[in-house]
Parts: sequence; C-alpha cells; structure tokens
Amino acid sequence: FYISTLAQVGWVNPAFAFRKYSPSGGSLVLSDAILEILNTIATGSEMDILKATLNSLKDNPGNEEPLTIFSQQSYPENLGVFQILPVGEDDGEVVMAQAVMDFRSEKHVTRFLWFTWTSTSVELFQSAQKAVLNEDLYSQVRQEVIKKLGDRAKQFIKDIEI
Repeated sequence: FYISTLAQVGWVNPAFAFRKYSPSGGSLVLSDAILEILNTIATGSEMDILKATLNSLKDNPGNEEPLTIFSQQSYPENLGVFQILPVGEDDGEVVMAQAVMDFRSEKHVTRFLWFTWTSTSVELFQSAQKAVLNEDLYSQVRQEVIKKLGDRAKQFIKDIEI
C-alpha cells in the first residue's frame, strides 16, 4: 500500500523485492547493516543525514520515548519491519533512497537497532532502491496531499525531538 501510494503521487519506483542480507562476520548490528545497505544507493549527503540521525537517536537520552514508540510499532514481538527513506537532490531531481527492512529474531530486545545479534539469532531481509520524484505528476496532486495531511503534519514535525 505504502509503495503504491508513493507511486500514485509521483515517485517513480523500480521493482520492489526483498532479499536476504548476509552479514560478513558472526554478528550483526542493524544500524550498521542499514548504513551498509543504503551506502550502495544513497548519495553522500543522504548518508550524512542518515548517520547523523542514527547517532542522534542512539546517543540522545531525550529520545527514549520516541524510540520506545518506534520499537513497539516496528518490533512488537520477534518480528520487525521498518523503513529508512533519506531524500536528497541529484542533478536537479528529488531522489529518495528507499530501504525497507524485515527481520526475525530469536528474542525480543529494546534498542534493537544497536543490539549486537549473533548472525544465527536474527535474519534480515532488505529491499533497497532509488525512487525519483516526477515533479509534473506531483504538482497535480500536491495541494490534495497538503489538504489531506492538514495540521497533523505540522504537529508531527513540532513533536520531533532533535
């Protein structure tokens, strides 16, 4: 639904498919895997934003409540799904690096993005690709998107701890 909705409002997206991620060693830290996966498709500025965001989340005690909510929604039991979508500009086009992660673990932990898993205690499936915004199509639906989001988008941004 989510990828389909993005396509309907102007994000040109290649085929979407999951594949199994295999860590190079005997352990896996999801935040490191995210950086490795996105590094293959993201620009330098997108990677800088992603690294700063992950570090801010990891090191900021004020983010415990948002991280708890993220964990509850993304990883309610031993299954987790989350998305990382840094957006940047490349040659005058708005480009989004899309990374969708689906993982299964033997146990449930908090702060799962920074937990060191053994490679046998977790399976990670990922999909990573770039999407380019078709600005002609988006311009036709932009006002409807703004109207649909209403004040919720403004309030959501105000509530983000940085």
